Amino acid sequence: MSKYDPLIHEFLVRNKKIALEKIGEFLVSSESVSVDSNGNSVSIPQVEFKYSRRTETSPEFIEYLANHFSKTTMLIEADFASALEQARQYINIGKSYAIPQVGIISMTKTGEYEFTQHATAYKTEEKQQSRQHAPESVLEDRARSKKGITAIAVVIILLILAGAGWGAYSYFSGKNKNTDTVDSTASAPPVTDTTHHTPDSTSSVKPADNAIPPVANNTKDSMTLRFVFETTSSGDRARSRTAQLRSFGDPAHYDSTISNGDTSYKLFLRNRVAIADTARIRDSLQLYFQRKVTIQ
Repeated sequence: MSKYDPLIHEFLVRNKKIALEKIGEFLVSSESVSVDSNGNSVSIPQVEFKYSRRTETSPEFIEYLANHFSKTTMLIEADFASALEQARQYINIGKSYAIPQVGIISMTKTGEYEFTQHATAYKTEEKQQSRQHAPESVLEDRARSKKGITAIAVVIILLILAGAGWGAYSYFSGKNKNTDTVDSTASAPPVTDTTHHTPDSTSSVKPADNAIPPVANNTKDSMTLRFVFETTSSGDRARSRTAQLRSFGDPAHYDSTISNGDTSYKLFLRNRVAIADTARIRDSLQLYFQRKVTIQ
């Protein structure tokens, strides 16, 4: 469950409707429906669902999320689109996507999405009610223990990411200001390229201080490589993710290829690096992005 899921219910209760990208629209009707909650029948407002792969997320909900998390609309829109894409992939492999206190979305045999108000979606509410009846001392001990473990875990993760990922991150973000090559931006339309991409051996970039050792003057000891950190079939995902990373200062780019009528988008960082450093930079980027990185 993503951090946005509980807010879907809050927004739906207040506004009586919400649209989710490439999923459909949810409407709260004046009728009621009975669902089973912890062995008891509970009457709740009925939610009507209209399936549509052409639906765009309600702009009002994006604004609602931006205000809730105190972030820019562009960043929230890109991050929420990524969360919805993961949810759709989950549904497409035959799993059910439960929105807390709203219902469950699953796929039919015809490939369409269907919505069911089900007790499973109300487990969050039941857990909160059960906590209210627990002894206060037990709850306090659990809270303190959980906070302590969480704090230690966060410190360890931050130290690992800072030590292993900062070198490659500084290296690439430092080059963003000095590069004299022109690449795709988040606002540019996707580039259709059916040819095989080879590394660009003509661009030259000065390495950042305190990051990666300078590239040797001998061009045989260095080459321009692309570090591909994500591949997607969604043009919206490629553009929004690239825009998000650029807003963080990362020199992200993307291109596209067509195979058998299907378009594939590759998101990557590109720079001239010493051949001896490629494996170390790749490993650092994998820690930074928390996903597999390939070198091209």
